[in-house]
Amino acid sequence: MLGIVLGLASLALMIGGFFALRRMRLIEDVPTCTVSGVFMGTNEVAGTVDATHPLVAPLSGSPCVWFRHEIAEEWRRVQSRVVSGKQQTQVETGWRTLEESQEALPEFWLLDATGRMRVDPEGASITATSTIDETCTYGEPLYDRGPVGSIPNSTNRRRFTEEALVVGSPVFVLGPVRLPDEGPAIPEIADGDGPFLISVRSEHQITARYRWGARAALAAAVVLAFLAPITVADPSAGESRLDAAGARPFLLAVAAGALISGFWLVIVWNGLVALRNRTQRAWSLIDIQLRRRHDLIPQLVAVVDAHAAHERSTHEALVGIRASMSWTAAEDATSAALEQTRAIAQTCVLAEAYPDLQASEPFSNLRAAIVGTEDRIALARTFYNDSVTAMRHRSTTFPGVVVARLGRFDSDQLFAAEGLERSVPVTTG
Repeated sequence: MLGIVLGLASLALMIGGFFALRRMRLIEDVPTCTVSGVFMGTNEVAGTVDATHPLVAPLSGSPCVWFRHEIAEEWRRVQSRVVSGKQQTQVETGWRTLEESQEALPEFWLLDATGRMRVDPEGASITATSTIDETCTYGEPLYDRGPVGSIPNSTNRRRFTEEALVVGSPVFVLGPVRLPDEGPAIPEIADGDGPFLISVRSEHQITARYRWGARAALAAAVVLAFLAPITVADPSAGESRLDAAGARPFLLAVAAGALISGFWLVIVWNGLVALRNRTQRAWSLIDIQLRRRHDLIPQLVAVVDAHAAHERSTHEALVGIRASMSWTAAEDATSAALEQTRAIAQTCVLAEAYPDLQASEPFSNLRAAIVGTEDRIALARTFYNDSVTAMRHRSTTFPGVVVARLGRFDSDQLFAAEGLERSVPVTTG
């Protein structure tokens, strides 16, 4: 019976260890972005907690967006039992919950230097700040914060615990981002496909906990697999259980190690596939914004051309932008983006000679649209380059390098275009 229990415990530890490894690698592989740089799909964002009308934590009184608290009282009783004809006295102690609650706002704000986004905490795995963790006795001020009266066999000791997502505290969020169907296009991160984490710990702290938890669980799984056949062995006179078990403990330990290695390779493979897909998606975001930029710039040229009496430079700019439409890879897109930047700069230089053009609504609207596009390209470029860098790291370090070569996972080129500085490039001269 004990051997079966140890075998099942070994299997459970393996499953827990693999879950921790998958979560660790996912957090490491998803690039951390700013609020203004989030895109549809799984994102990591770090910022601070904010709320217009925050909750008040019941014990600490802290303004927060989520809290959980518990008040428990200790009991102690003496039990008398008859064992083998003799009366024995046994002291039992424990804790009984007197009060507990958990509450969260329907949504709160995550702020950073670039903006804010909504966070719907329902369904999230939350790691909050411990605001109260104290044990006190009758007569102390905190004791009276609990219910009046006491439980049977009370020792007059109470334990108060509370944790909360306090307004203004740093927070790390991993989860799927979406845009609302109605109203302003403010991004929202909420429960959906994939993991959803809200934590006051940093990304490094979270991945470190998963890493060491996975290592401990998998090591314990191998040890239990080794011990299981020993506990069921039936030793004869003069020999130990280990001798009676023979080679079975070692074979099971090796089998457990091989199973762990096999699942580890599956995790590495799936991680590389996910990175490749994320890189392709990030590239599509750049492609979309470059094409949007391509469509906007001829409109800007046409507006300037109408005021500039068809000067030759506007025609040259228009020809240049039309010639920069074909790209299929980061290297080609870099050249195309530089051509687009030169065309914008040339057109804006020409527009400086016409004050009435600078004040016209069509020109201002086009400039604003191009500024927004520059923002999106710069953010998409960062997301893409972070994804490519993660893919390169995974495919050049062991054991990822072995899997990458077997699966022919090639890393893409970085998108290194200059002139995408979140503003319309203007050259004076």
